[in-house]
Amino acid sequence: MEDIVEGGPGSWSTDSPTDAQVLLLVITSTDFFVSLLITNNALGYLKGVTTSLQAQAKVIVEASREVNCVKAAQQDVRNNMDDHNIEWFCQAEQLCEAVGV
Repeated sequence: MEDIVEGGPGSWSTDSPTDAQVLLLVITSTDFFVSLLITNNALGYLKGVTTSLQAQAKVIVEASREVNCVKAAQQDVRNNMDDHNIEWFCQAEQLCEAVGV
């Protein structure tokens, strides 16, 4: 995208530099990184259970137990939102520092 913004190869359409500039500004913003990190953390609880539940031979009791574990983890996030917000904010700060935002 940076190449497009800076006028790279002439094969780009006339709208490409403008579109690339807008997209580059969006994906290099603090808001984007914070949103990405919060989404990743929130959905991270679901990854293991969704993969596990797709297995061919899954015992219902075991599947129910896994779902209950995810529900408990989500409830913990709700009950301790301030702690999680602080942790996620620190992660976002580190990510922004690492990429120079």
